[in-house]
Amino acid sequence: MRKLWIGMLQVGALTVFSLIMGDLSSWLHLPIPGSIIGMVLLFILLETGVIKLSWVEAGATWLLAELLLFFVPSAIGVMNYSKLLQTDGLSLLAVILAGTFIVMTSSGLLTALIFKFKEGRHHAKRDSVSGSDSGNLSDI
Repeated sequence: MRKLWIGMLQVGALTVFSLIMGDLSSWLHLPIPGSIIGMVLLFILLETGVIKLSWVEAGATWLLAELLLFFVPSAIGVMNYSKLLQTDGLSLLAVILAGTFIVMTSSGLLTALIFKFKEGRHHAKRDSVSGSDSGNLSDI
């Protein structure tokens, strides 16, 4: 029961944080949605240690698990635009598919780049710890 309350509190905190960022975006007349600003700021706060992962992890995990639920109202809302879908449906589909492909490709490439970078740092760190005196006969 305690985990449930902690999760609910974290979801509430994340919601309030998102609403505050939305208001900030409107107040500053930024072209970026407040939810995006909030995600970037939350990432920075997590990376710098200002906010600990345990403070938001349970709520964020629940939100991610129920993500599909948040798309249902949007999908139902699209039905109000059946005339638009009839006239420009193929164009919209092409843009959605192209956008999805671009996002998936760029995400994959960025992930591979980060993996290679971290792997290179790991090998460089291991080599610097072992030093040039590795004990191999080829070093003599």
